[in-house]
Amino acid sequence: MNQNVIAYLKENKDKYSQEALFDQLKKAGYSEQDIQDGVSFVYNDSVIVTASSKESKQPVDFWDFKTPKIYAKSSEKWADFLFGLFAPWVVGFVSSFITLIGPFIALIFYITALIYLFNRRRFIFYGLLVEMIVILMIIFIVLTVSFGGYFSTF
Repeated sequence: MNQNVIAYLKENKDKYSQEALFDQLKKAGYSEQDIQDGVSFVYNDSVIVTASSKESKQPVDFWDFKTPKIYAKSSEKWADFLFGLFAPWVVGFVSSFITLIGPFIALIFYITALIYLFNRRRFIFYGLLVEMIVILMIIFIVLTVSFGGYFSTF
């Protein structure tokens, strides 16, 4: 998303219609995609209709991880969050069948996914972080219960 488009739309959305703002941004040289993304963001996913685009904007496919997602509903946020929370379990299970090198591949995949999804699908990123925190807490609890009595005798 172009921040200049968003700032312009926020400043002028109460003064002018969407069509007038669209035409002014188009004359200023911004791409139609940037303008529609900005309108979607500023007007909470209301789609403008121009002469060149009579059809409504298609929603982003769930499996499209290349395009940064603009969340329109809380259910989309929850879907991404839960995917980020449970996907590492599936990857870990599959990588456990690869002897010796499997856990390292899973760790590299995990770190790469965190970096890649930070700006594209923020709620999957949050789910991955929560999953990592939960795993660390489980490990801490298991170690505390297992060795808690051992260290208290010294």
